[in-house]
Amino acid sequence: TTTMALRFALSIACAILLHGLHAQLSGTYTVGAGNTQYATLQEAFAALHEQGAQGEVVFLVMPGVYEGQLQLGPVPGAPTGIVLRGATGVPGDVVLSHTSTTLNEGHVLAVEGACAVRVEALTLRGRHPAQKRLVLLQQAADGFLLHNCVFEQEAEVPVMAGPTVRHHR
Repeated sequence: TTTMALRFALSIACAILLHGLHAQLSGTYTVGAGNTQYATLQEAFAALHEQGAQGEVVFLVMPGVYEGQLQLGPVPGAPTGIVLRGATGVPGDVVLSHTSTTLNEGHVLAVEGACAVRVEALTLRGRHPAQKRLVLLQQAADGFLLHNCVFEQEAEVPVMAGPTVRHHR
């Protein structure tokens, strides 16, 4: 029976090594240059999609300008919230920027099917007149919240688009 127990333990260890076992993300992670867990938000989102989440996950974004589109889809596991927060609390210190050439790629941040997403103390910047939106909400992006954010874009068009957003003047 000792040999059988040892074989069982070795087979479990091999399965874990072969398939990889990643802990789900939970808690606060830093993003940016220097001594951070993730160099970019794209890298942080990739880890979130690959590993999943348990409870609330906060990405504390260090000051700087972050170029490129961000897409946050459904998160595996049991997330209770995904937070993108500027580390200093001053929106101008953290800028998420994207230069668009066409309408379809015009967003800086797309939330597609991810629930309870909060964006706090950031600037979202569009850098081309063809850019028609900065935030795109799709596929039941329930509980989306913007707090203390700044929107900058060249075009005179709505800042957000999606089925759950109402534009009031």
